Amino acid sequence: MNTYLSNADQLIQQKKFAAAHTVLDSAVRTLGFEPLLVNSMVNNVLKNHFMHRDFRIFYLRNEADNGKSSTGDKTSATAPIAVRHPDWMLKNLLEQNPQSAWSYKLWGDFYRLQLAENPSLKILAEEKHAELQEKIAANYLRAAQLGYNGAEVNSWLGAYYQARSQVKLARQYYLLNLAANADDPAAFCDMAEIYLAEKQYSQAYNYAVKTLQSASELSVKRRYKATRLAALSLYHLGEEARFMDYITECIQLSPDIQDAYIDLLAYYEEKNDAANSRRALRQMLLNNPYEDKGYKSLERFSVKRNEYPFGEKLLEELMLRFEHYDEAMGNIYRFRGNLMFHQGYADEAKKLWDLSRRYFSRCLPEDHPMLKQIGDVSRESSLK
Repeated sequence: MNTYLSNADQLIQQKKFAAAHTVLDSAVRTLGFEPLLVNSMVNNVLKNHFMHRDFRIFYLRNEADNGKSSTGDKTSATAPIAVRHPDWMLKNLLEQNPQSAWSYKLWGDFYRLQLAENPSLKILAEEKHAELQEKIAANYLRAAQLGYNGAEVNSWLGAYYQARSQVKLARQYYLLNLAANADDPAAFCDMAEIYLAEKQYSQAYNYAVKTLQSASELSVKRRYKATRLAALSLYHLGEEARFMDYITECIQLSPDIQDAYIDLLAYYEEKNDAANSRRALRQMLLNNPYEDKGYKSLERFSVKRNEYPFGEKLLEELMLRFEHYDEAMGNIYRFRGNLMFHQGYADEAKKLWDLSRRYFSRCLPEDHPMLKQIGDVSRESSLK
């Protein structure tokens, strides 16, 4: 068995994923449905496929030759391999070996792939999203109970429990990663988020800075998150100048992410600084006219401060710039309708909401929850 696994590992290192699958498949046919062999095979499929059909059939190829042999002879190129139903492989394996922790982890990965391809629910219905979350959690938890201790699973479970306000459980899984790797920027960042939620702002700031100072190279996403956590910690510690430094750096890192702008808007609101609020709102929506939370900030600002002319003018500017983007136009008309509604022009608001639905129907499935939220008067009236 070790020879098969070693050969497959070498091929994977060379990015010859189809060849590795052939080796592992041969091993299973020769040695039987052994957990280590089957799990290695499924792991290769889930991590290294280049395409799939509805998560039923996955395709592997040898990236090293990318469809061509080193000599240029197309006849000797390795054809892609189709692997059917890796989830069925795991199901059959667990029926025979119910204590296989890695199998449960991989089954969680299988569901996580489906979630990763539809992170914003634009395609995935909200109910399906929640169902996948629970399937991932069930499999990852079972893997952990059986002794699996991997950074990826611990981080996911930590975030899962944190999102459900179960901070103690979240901390438990995050600390497992710190115990395994004392210089893990992901674990530092996770702990910063936990301490911020617990209002332990000095600890949150320290872990955020540890993330930023880590020797490991940080992705832009993680650097953004750590910088934002540091900024929020400083804000709550009353260090306003340093908060501004960090939140400005955060915006510069990823101008198209709305979260840091919204933090900045909360600060300006506290300071009663309408001029800077207007500038931040405009910058945020020009950089990202697609997410509704930015428009909700504009709506709140316009209603609370009676800044309807500003809100309407900004939405008109966005309309001119993004007239060819259905999702942006759907949001623009939706929130133009909201502003009309708040000013007492219900009939005009309904016309704008109808236009919003028309734009969203071009890019969303007909049963998408977003379509039901447009013109929800009970929700909109709560801002008055």
